[in-house]
Amino acid sequence: QLHAGPPMKVEFKDIRFRHLGSVEPEEDPAAPKIPRWIWHDADGSDDEKGWFRKSFTIDREIAKAQLWMSCDNQGEAYLNGKRTFQNARWEQPTTADVTKRMKSGENWIAVSMKNAGGPAALIAELKVEYADGSTESIQSDASWRSSATNAKNWMKASFDDAGWDSAKDLGEHGVAPWGRLPGPQ
Repeated sequence: QLHAGPPMKVEFKDIRFRHLGSVEPEEDPAAPKIPRWIWHDADGSDDEKGWFRKSFTIDREIAKAQLWMSCDNQGEAYLNGKRTFQNARWEQPTTADVTKRMKSGENWIAVSMKNAGGPAALIAELKVEYADGSTESIQSDASWRSSATNAKNWMKASFDDAGWDSAKDLGEHGVAPWGRLPGPQ
């Protein structure tokens, strides 16, 4: 019953229903952002490789920067064209202090990876703490550029990834089949 009065009887004649579709919940801008699992297509295949890039701008002095990443199954991370680390097992994310590799202006995260079988995906987060006490998080999501084909100097800032596609979003951190991984996110 939807009102406080006595029960009502309602009759309809020639009623028509219209499907209104699903309603997407509004995103809460105050909610913390969560890194997303991404790949260059909706589903990876055995021995498939992928290349990913994300540009971002630093406009203040940095106190600390930490890169966290996992690749199903394995991958290498580059920051501003320099190899930063290798992630050998997706179940064990890799974290590195990358403060000294950051620069004022445009920066690039680049990741190469290989799927050994089953689902394929990448998840990453760069946490930046600025000298003024503010923080920023650059996370893997559909804004990253991706390719299934290797290209010369793909990890360099000068590489033109305009021909690359947007990464496909496979779900937020915690989604099956990967679940929640240890790390700073």
